[in-house]
Formats: sequence, C-alpha cells, structure tokens
Amino acid sequence: MEYTEYKMDLKRIHAKVRTMKRMLRARRGTTDLVGFGLTVIRERLLEDPACYLTYGPYWWTMKDMLIRRGYKFGAELDEEVLEHYRGGNDEESLVMCEVFRDIYFEKFMRGARRFSLDGASDEDYVLVDHDMENRILPDIALI
Repeated sequence: MEYTEYKMDLKRIHAKVRTMKRMLRARRGTTDLVGFGLTVIRERLLEDPACYLTYGPYWWTMKDMLIRRGYKFGAELDEEVLEHYRGGNDEESLVMCEVFRDIYFEKFMRGARRFSLDGASDEDYVLVDHDMENRILPDIALI
C-alpha cells in the first residue's frame, strides 16, 4: 500500500505548532505543548476509549507518544502506519493528530474506522487497536 492520503503540509503544521504554543503560554503559562496535550488526550481516552478512532491513521502516532510518556493504553502498535503518519518530532506529531481529528469530525460518521490511505487503490485501511477495543467492550456490556 502506498500511503498518499491525509498527509500534512509541514509549513502549516509548523505554523500551527507556533500558534498553539503561544496560546498555551497565554492561557496556561507553559509552552509544553506535548505534555499538556497528552494529559488532555489521556483524559479524553479514559472517558471515551472509542474516541481513539477519531485519530484515524494518526492513532498509532498518538498511542506511541502516550506510551513513551508512561500512559498505559497497551503496547499494540501498527509500526508500518506509524512510520507514515507522524511528524519529525512529538510537537509536529501531536498537531498532526489533532488536525486529523478535526478532519474526522468534518468528513466521517462517529465510529468510522475505514480510511482510504492509498489514493490509487480501492483497498481501505481498517483501524483496530485491540487494546482500546478491550476498553470499549466493558462499556458496551453495560447497555
């Protein structure tokens, strides 16, 4: 599979990183974009494990950053997709993940897990993280 879709323009990502750091400094007194962002995302995932789907192919980058920060969401990673959907550093990667999340809310129905990552192929990528699915299933059993 060629990974051609949902790639981010690095100039735009760099500009968004700068903007987000300025806003974070003004509102929270810190420029630790990754530390602050991952804390917020951790809480989001604990409250609604199914929201991992909103990161689409960038989920594996998000999960990798969470793992490296010591947050326990399992060890499963899709290394191939991770390699293609990440920035040059964690700040870029975090912003890319959040930009994709915005795209998800604009273009996909909640719960969508199929993504066309190769514009020349009819084959979709199906996002399934068994670690996260196991967190979701207990919630479904309560219904």
